[in-house]
Amino acid sequence: MASEQLTFQPPVDVGIHLTPEMPTYIHHYETIISGFPTFTISKFRGSSAQIEVKYTELYDGLAAPNSDGPYMFSSGLSNNFRVETFNISKLGTLESFFIQGSVLHQSISLISGQGVTFSGFGVRSTVSNNPLDSLPGSFNCSNSVFSDIWALGPNSIRHACVRNGTQRSTWELVPDEGVLIRGQRAARSAHISKNLPTSYTMSFETKIARGGTGWVVDTALGGAGIWMFLMSDLPKDSTYANHKHDLLPANSLVLGTGFGLVREITNGGHRFEVIPIRNLVVKENVWYNITTTVEDRHIYSVLIDSHLVLSNLDIHDYDDVPDFHPFFGNATVGLGPWQDQAAIFRELKLFHPDGSNFYSNAMDSEEVFAEFGVASNEYDVCLDGASRDRLIWTGDFYTAAWTIAVSTGELEFIRGTVDFSFDYRLQNGAIPTSNPMGIRVEDAAQWSAAPSTLYTDYSMDLLNIAYEYYFITGDLSYIHGRWLDIRDLVSYILTFLDPSTQLLNTMIFKGSSEGTSSGCMLVYTLNNLAKLADALGDVPTAKTYRKQAKETAKAVQTLLFNNETGTFKTSIENDAFAYIDLAWTILSGVATKAQIKSQLRHLEKLKYKIAYLADSNTGGSDSTVFAPYLSSYLLEALLQASAEDEAEFLLSGIFAAMATPSKDFSGSAWEYVVRISHDLTSSLLIFT
Repeated sequence: MASEQLTFQPPVDVGIHLTPEMPTYIHHYETIISGFPTFTISKFRGSSAQIEVKYTELYDGLAAPNSDGPYMFSSGLSNNFRVETFNISKLGTLESFFIQGSVLHQSISLISGQGVTFSGFGVRSTVSNNPLDSLPGSFNCSNSVFSDIWALGPNSIRHACVRNGTQRSTWELVPDEGVLIRGQRAARSAHISKNLPTSYTMSFETKIARGGTGWVVDTALGGAGIWMFLMSDLPKDSTYANHKHDLLPANSLVLGTGFGLVREITNGGHRFEVIPIRNLVVKENVWYNITTTVEDRHIYSVLIDSHLVLSNLDIHDYDDVPDFHPFFGNATVGLGPWQDQAAIFRELKLFHPDGSNFYSNAMDSEEVFAEFGVASNEYDVCLDGASRDRLIWTGDFYTAAWTIAVSTGELEFIRGTVDFSFDYRLQNGAIPTSNPMGIRVEDAAQWSAAPSTLYTDYSMDLLNIAYEYYFITGDLSYIHGRWLDIRDLVSYILTFLDPSTQLLNTMIFKGSSEGTSSGCMLVYTLNNLAKLADALGDVPTAKTYRKQAKETAKAVQTLLFNNETGTFKTSIENDAFAYIDLAWTILSGVATKAQIKSQLRHLEKLKYKIAYLADSNTGGSDSTVFAPYLSSYLLEALLQASAEDEAEFLLSGIFAAMATPSKDFSGSAWEYVVRISHDLTSSLLIFT
């Protein structure tokens, strides 16, 4: 399998010659590719040349300054930037240090030099490249569009499911010097997030290898913060020709908030200050000691060696600065330069205001990689997407697991993702629902500090994956090995059960707290797990789960069914009718045949263009966004209820939009779909 992982895919072996007169070549891959971008240089004129490469899912990304990135939401063991610059000084193979996920279009532009010729390019793939017709599972239909819809599944998971050890660290240890960090989202320390005070001093030593160095303070493991970038004097011999001097001027300290210096597609980034450094010339390949002092999370000072370059900057004085406060966990600090830059870091230390040291790391071992969430992956896992977030979202994995079962048959990804989730469970039995690959067990609690990383319905998704795995394989020994973990997770979920209503009062993504979806999903999950308990001979647990499922099903009927409208309410506090609630009343078996029939009549009222509106309180417009992920639950429910017309409407609408050749077609599923005028497109602009 290892040799299959590292194939040159797809091989583009035609000669491509770039000159100052014709500097750009654009290539469209038939389907998305993922891996280490690789180029074969057969000729170049002069002593060297430089190329700028853009990677994007959608063609329009090639016209954007940052392509369809950057992706600064998580580290992802990949390139957070979708624009990359290379210096060419010799013939042969040139390979990026970073993985690029989900590339459909690529441009190569000569930005410096007299000319360069490529005899080939592509990626050294880190994922499976087996053609669809070679997979164990297949699907063919007289309606070819439906066959194409089925193909979206395996095309998506082959890039989102990664094998143990294939996603290498984005940091590199340099013996006797420290850690070399190339331009990427600043990776954050999980250890520091355990006890970072509101006032502190951060110090480290750094040597700029190219362009500049960078760090972030008052951030969180998955959130925004204050970004700081120290730029060198940008010597001509090492500075790329496409360096953005207006964004990152030479010999300056550049400050940003949010997710960096520029806005990405879905998350904001904002450069709010540039401080010229007048008392020091910042050189490359010279060690500097940088000290950043933070007072009450809003006043900042910076020393470079003994030179004061920033004094008591108060973030509250900047009215136009977006909210920078950390989210997704406790505050911490991070390290990482900007795009195409590189720097070495060592001797990271933090101090209390009284000068006492509370953290010290020489950064002289690869053990530090895991602390900052950038260690190589240790499990066979499936991510939420090939390019972003590249996190292990358990809710997204529910649909991926079924896709694996009916197409690739690579059940090790189901076991690996379940193992990862349970191995990283917290002491209270909870599991993180969106952990990154590159962390270690001892830091799981820190990565799960934010409530949104503990969606209770996503935890139930994982439990149902475990049940479905047994249903598919009959592998009872595997379930037996995880049975205590499964029971602990159920016990944790049931702590959110409101004894007065028998409904879940907790954070829910699919539906609402104390609502129809969450209640029915609990019924569905407990009944499934009761069957596992039966298979394992655990009679008391099976009895307990069935009893609670019955009580919650009764509560849904009593508290949430509206006899006047013939629909289930979204929650006790919300009378709206939502299609996700309809789906779960069917899938769980809670709704009667009469109730299903009456709800289907109301579903007709939610029909809008290519799909169904989320609920009866939602109006439609040209910019209405539809979610294939949530619609997939409805589709399964409609088929189970033999609602053929409604199911065909979904298939021919929102799902066909992703499978029909268009300017946004990628061969894989989209996260959201919107219809603008007569065009069906991904709603996240140039990100699908």
